[in-house]
Amino acid sequence: MPAERNPLTEESPLSLPLKWLTEQSLRAPGIVIGGALLVTLLAVLVTVNGLRFKTSRLDLLNPQSSYNQRWLRHIEEFDERDDAVIVVRAEDPVVVATTLEDLAAKLREQDQLFESIFYKRQLDNIKAKGLHFLSEQELHQLALQVSQATSGVGFQPAQSHVRGQEPGVRSQASESHLARLQELEPRYLTAEEGRMGFVLLRF
Repeated sequence: MPAERNPLTEESPLSLPLKWLTEQSLRAPGIVIGGALLVTLLAVLVTVNGLRFKTSRLDLLNPQSSYNQRWLRHIEEFDERDDAVIVVRAEDPVVVATTLEDLAAKLREQDQLFESIFYKRQLDNIKAKGLHFLSEQELHQLALQVSQATSGVGFQPAQSHVRGQEPGVRSQASESHLARLQELEPRYLTAEEGRMGFVLLRF
């Protein structure tokens, strides 16, 4: 015989309380609806004022770790912003450089998301302060050249030797200048001879 034709005779311990609650609800439906609305309103207020979404990477750190505690104190004292590193890898350094440029251009379009994008060292502004890289002897030589130019005297290389500087020494100084200028040329953040590039983001 099917089970639905044999109802259970045993009653659950909750049957009587549920029966009483149902009867009371049917006798005063307005109170039940009002109570439900009040509970709903309280739930909404608690959600708005107390519910928080944790989306920071710092939330993944173990607060009991001494290392993480030092890192959190550092963040609180200096900076609360997050940063990220994008790694680009290819066998051809030209492909890496091109990819870094394209990626940086795309990221700059999202200026509302990223505060700082660093992928290439550009020291063009430092070239305007090139005198700071000269030695005292080189500055004296430059001052002599400027003095001769402003006084209308034709500059003669043989007379430009300051403190006995010979042409060979002057040639070495020129090579030194060129080497320092090359250090100021734009360079991508790369490793492994240009086969790996990096983009540093702060947001």
